[in-house]
Amino acid sequence: MQVTLYTTTDDRRVVSKTLTTVAAAIPIIPKEQLDILTPRIRIAWNSAYLAANYMYLSEINRYYYISDMLLNTGHNIDIIGNVDVLKTYDAQIRALQATIIRSESIGAPTMYPDEKLPIIPGRKTITSSLMPNDLHISGLYNEKYVLVIKGGTDLSPSTEEGAEENGSES
Repeated sequence: MQVTLYTTTDDRRVVSKTLTTVAAAIPIIPKEQLDILTPRIRIAWNSAYLAANYMYLSEINRYYYISDMLLNTGHNIDIIGNVDVLKTYDAQIRALQATIIRSESIGAPTMYPDEKLPIIPGRKTITSSLMPNDLHISGLYNEKYVLVIKGGTDLSPSTEEGAEENGSES
């Protein structure tokens, strides 16, 4: 098994992250069982690796945030990661069709009136799509998924002049 180390400055909520390679195809030294959600791997020491904050395990095709690095005797370093579900399932997430019931744009698009956001009459768009049968590429799961997007802090209604700037339609 091999690991590739990266740096990224993207927010954790970004699906397609910008990655800069620190080191590629580093062999992993077998140590113990590998937890695929929070792996702890051991690799040979190199001071350049300390710059990494992100990694990819090619054999299991998953991306991880590096949560800790432990320097060991014998010129080894243990790296502890937490799975990045968004980057790991980037292609599947982008291929999803979902019903959005709340968004950063005030009142658009929404499926249902939402008392937490002021809806401006005549300025909303409703988009509805059928959900696919599964999210996981292998088809092991057969549940339906609902994607709800949350964000933004400005809940004040936009003016006509600023409508195009904040993504609203008039």
